[in-house]
Amino acid sequence: FYNLFLAVGIAAGVAQIAGGAIVAGRSIVLFACLCMVWAGIVLFVTSKRFFQAALVQLVPPLVAIVASFLLT
Repeated sequence: FYNLFLAVGIAAGVAQIAGGAIVAGRSIVLFACLCMVWAGIVLFVTSKRFFQAALVQLVPPLVAIVASFLLT
């Protein structure tokens, strides 16, 4: 369920951004994305048989992080 809570955190960050609190919202979104990336890394390191699941968990938030820095 931790990914669900992280997704709620991302939604809260996006709501903050929409409400005008850009720095706070961006910080929340980046923190949640970094947590997801680290969870994907831990999943991969735990067992190589979870490689595909780790990529599914790791790639989308990593793309969001990179995009965040490239688009600002």
